[in-house]
Amino acid sequence: MDPSAYLVGIVAGCFYLIATLRLWRLSRRTQERPELLLAIFFAASGQWYLVYNAFGLIGVDPPPSWAAQPVEWAYAIGVVAYVSFLRSVFRPKAAWGRYLAWLSSALILGGAAGSTLLGGFSNTLYDPAFQVEWVGYTIPCVWMFIEGLAAHSAAKKRARFGLGDWGTANRYLLWACFGLSQIASCIADLRWAYENGLPYTDASMAEELLEIVEIVSVAVLWFVFFPPAFYTKWIERRAAQRES
Repeated sequence: MDPSAYLVGIVAGCFYLIATLRLWRLSRRTQERPELLLAIFFAASGQWYLVYNAFGLIGVDPPPSWAAQPVEWAYAIGVVAYVSFLRSVFRPKAAWGRYLAWLSSALILGGAAGSTLLGGFSNTLYDPAFQVEWVGYTIPCVWMFIEGLAAHSAAKKRARFGLGDWGTANRYLLWACFGLSQIASCIADLRWAYENGLPYTDASMAEELLEIVEIVSVAVLWFVFFPPAFYTKWIERRAAQRES
């Protein structure tokens, strides 16, 4: 992989850990469960990006099993927390939301257990454990995208009648964009897993897609957690135009 891709991954990992601290402080202040679940997910994502890309940058790709196994398990637990976040925020009373969360969690943890029992996380398309995990990881990405769009539409309707604000509606849209970027990441992982199973690989397409996805994901989350002044003012101008 190109060194620039590893550097992008390290930057993404650092940003996820910064977002973790922000969410952790928020959860301490509000005593709310969703913020804590999201903090666990970002902490797991941050350590995954940092460890894998740091080893890659020094020419050890994939990392040795003593490093990869704990990282993969921590990330699996983080995604389970993310699934719980989605259910508790968007579908706390829906039976199908509970069942979908259970299904995704079972696939993630079952796939991780299968990889461990088979001797490690191979990340090849022909590994049944990878296939199970991939489905489990992809479910919350699609879920976030759909729920973000639905919440954005509902928040826009409330804002038109003065029952909500346009900033909230925009944040839902940003979360939908994050979900979409993670879907693209899952697609890139699938391509990467296919190439890992070939005797001669040229992973340039998967590498470029993963690099772009990481940049987009960080940019979207930057606007969610640390919106710059020009962006906030743009939202306010748009809101004033709609209300006039």
